[in-house]
Amino acid sequence: MKNITLFILFFIFASPFFSQINFTANDQVAKYNEAFRVGVNPGYNGSNWKDKNLAVLAAGSSILGVPGVGMKNFRVSLPEAFLDQWGYNVRIDEFKYYDTLGMGKHTVFLEGPTSEHQSQDSYCSGSQSQLWKNMYLPIWDDGENGTPVNDDNYAALYVYRTVSKYKNYVKFWEIFNEPDFDYSNTGWREPGEPGNWWENVPDPCDYKLQAPVYEYIRLLRISYEVIKSIDPDAFVGVGGLGYESFLDIILRYSDNPVNGEITSEYPLTGGAYFDAMIYHCYPHINGSMRYWSSTLNQHVNTRHSDAGANGVIALKNSFENVLNNYGYNGNTFPKKTFILTETNIPRIQFDDDIGSDEAQRNFAIKVQVQAIKNDIKQLHFFELAEKETPQDAQSWTKVSGLYEKISDDTPYDVTRTQEGIACETTTHFLWEKEYDQIATTALNLPNNIKGGAFKSSTGKTVFVLWAETETDMSETASATYSFPSTFNFESVDIHSWNYKITNNATNTTPTNIELTGSPIFITESESPNSSQKSLYSFNFKVYPNPASDVIYLEFENKTVTNGTIILKDASGREIYNSGLQLFNLGKQRVEIPTNKLRRGVYLGEVSFNNETRHSFQIIK
Repeated sequence: MKNITLFILFFIFASPFFSQINFTANDQVAKYNEAFRVGVNPGYNGSNWKDKNLAVLAAGSSILGVPGVGMKNFRVSLPEAFLDQWGYNVRIDEFKYYDTLGMGKHTVFLEGPTSEHQSQDSYCSGSQSQLWKNMYLPIWDDGENGTPVNDDNYAALYVYRTVSKYKNYVKFWEIFNEPDFDYSNTGWREPGEPGNWWENVPDPCDYKLQAPVYEYIRLLRISYEVIKSIDPDAFVGVGGLGYESFLDIILRYSDNPVNGEITSEYPLTGGAYFDAMIYHCYPHINGSMRYWSSTLNQHVNTRHSDAGANGVIALKNSFENVLNNYGYNGNTFPKKTFILTETNIPRIQFDDDIGSDEAQRNFAIKVQVQAIKNDIKQLHFFELAEKETPQDAQSWTKVSGLYEKISDDTPYDVTRTQEGIACETTTHFLWEKEYDQIATTALNLPNNIKGGAFKSSTGKTVFVLWAETETDMSETASATYSFPSTFNFESVDIHSWNYKITNNATNTTPTNIELTGSPIFITESESPNSSQKSLYSFNFKVYPNPASDVIYLEFENKTVTNGTIILKDASGREIYNSGLQLFNLGKQRVEIPTNKLRRGVYLGEVSFNNETRHSFQIIK
């Protein structure tokens, strides 16, 4: 009787946490309401550097006197072979330590079966499948082995053990690293070209998995069912894809070992088994920094940081187009959440590719700005520290770090690259800020100036601006910018890419600001009249925005004032004037009709005692 009672208690308390799911990514996708996080692949840097030491380099520590490079999380691997050898708890203390440094919501990729659990199938002469054996056994059983999964399905058991241990620290589970790594030079080919993946399936020998692609979809299905049963709010993602054609394969086939056919046992294609679209982009080698000129009948190079950052977004858009083609557009099926887990350009030039300190640091800032603007939730640089000195490096992969080579050094006698310093500065200004599309539209940027506005929860706004670079193999660019008068800035402070080194800001008027190809961070200066201004419009809010038929202005006065509210269209023409009103002490709520306004951006001003105290923008 005692044993029966214990079993019942175990079932009652365990089943809510590990009950099998009754949904797929075709039904729902978890919500990511976190701030954008920039992270890094820490890599292996020699026996002197433990994971905790690398985390200090990434995030910084005031206690240890290490400034860091502004990283907010890691993208790491927890292979089965590693966990089996050292125990599944081996990295728990490290993840707890990351929390103390302000790092969290990590990304972990799952791969690397033990030799005992690795599939013995050989689809290519002299090569073994990189996946698990027994993946087509049932995923679940009745719990007779103490786990809810079938322990003989080794992939399911590995995923269950890993996620159960690390679920409190990991937000994104990336299923295998770069499964579409192409040995055949066909993954990039367009439809109609020989061997292309849009119309064909790669031979197992042609790519990294060395196994049929349907088995990768099976691994996605196993991972999705197990992970979501443990942590429904986690994200399951395809592993760092580089080719849109491989995503197309996942979306057009099921996990059926017989040619990926749809049957009652295999009813859904691979799109049902991941909710995070995880990709990799190295724009200097994937064609992003050149275009085809029909006039010249040849490719034209555009090897500069703007082309690099734009290329990252272009690839994201290409993946999104494939997803849309299969209904993952928010209408037929939920949209996927995007993260980028590997990107960078080198600081040393190899062959004809781009490579300089200036280009690399500019890219690091621009790509983060573009990622936030384009709803990429996480971005991870490759990698934390360089593997070779510039004079010894034979490949761009060896000189693409946020630190110079550290493997011969001891903590924490290291040197940051310019990119690392630029990343720390970027995090200082943009951490926990959201892209403000309204304010960015109001900037009215000309075509040769790029950037945006980013607002914190307290209403403070940072502007990141630069002159667009257009010359091949050059970061030189220039432009002049003036803030529109509607921003009502008396003066602004300008901070350069190395602000976290210099701690210097240039105070200037908000007009005729000189821009170069290197981004600057601009904030409104504290004016001498700030104490007087604080008497008016405390906790100023405008909602709903975008507007429909009406908007509301809410604010709190610290004194009795007279005030006027006006709205202007984008040309500056006044289209609404409230007339002089009395605003009493305390909370105010003003209603402004917008039902007769056309679609567009409108600029508002609130004047207290005949002086403009607040400017705002609305979208209709």
